[in-house]
Amino acid sequence: MERSSVWHLVFAGIYTAVTCIFLVKLNSLNRVLMDDGYDKNAFSLISYNNFQPFKYFIFTLLLVGLGAYLFYRLFRCLVCEYEMSWWEILALILAILCSLILVILLIIFIQVPIFRAILAVGFVGTLGLYAYANR
Repeated sequence: MERSSVWHLVFAGIYTAVTCIFLVKLNSLNRVLMDDGYDKNAFSLISYNNFQPFKYFIFTLLLVGLGAYLFYRLFRCLVCEYEMSWWEILALILAILCSLILVILLIIFIQVPIFRAILAVGFVGTLGLYAYANR
């Protein structure tokens, strides 16, 4: 096995573990926010527990970026390395699929309700700045 593909697979394993733990915590936060009615008011949602949803949003952006980079590197490793055994190819394909699924799950989990609240607050803030600048 090529040294670069080993490092890619190690990085994929670490990324998978961190992302799965984060998804569990994000799902727990989403449930608390939805059950306590924070999804009705975007400002209270974002400021919940010392801006915890906003911090989760930033960390989600980081994980999505790392996942996209990992997907690119794994795919490039699969295409560019010529002498690989069947199990190396299988491991790379599984790592590619896993990273793709995790990125999709991150996007789905952050959409409800955190991303919607951030969009609402950003929109209202933008309107306020526009109105202030053009008074």
